[in-house]
Amino acid sequence: MDYAGTLTGQAPGRTYVNESQLVVHPTWPGPTGGAREIHTFLKSIHMVDSLTTRVGFSVKAGMQAPTRPVSAGQVEGGSVQDDFPANSFFNV
Repeated sequence: MDYAGTLTGQAPGRTYVNESQLVVHPTWPGPTGGAREIHTFLKSIHMVDSLTTRVGFSVKAGMQAPTRPVSAGQVEGGSVQDDFPANSFFNV
C-alpha cells in the first residue's frame, strides 16, 4: 500500500494521489496480479449550463475548486502482458 502517494500531473497543479483518496471504487473486477495501475486526477474542470442562463448550473473540480478534495482516479491495465484495453475511473 502506498502511504505518501504518487506525484501526478505537471506544474502548475501537481498533486499526490494515494489509494485512500479513491473512496468510491469501480464495479468491474480489479486488475490481475502484476497488471499496472496509474494514479490520475482531474487537474481542472468547469462545466456550465450552456442551454439557458436562468438555471445557473455549474460544476467545478481540480484547480477550479481549490477548497474541495482532489478528484483522484486510476487507470488499470488490462493484464500483465498488455495494458490495453484498460479501465479508468475518477472520484469527482
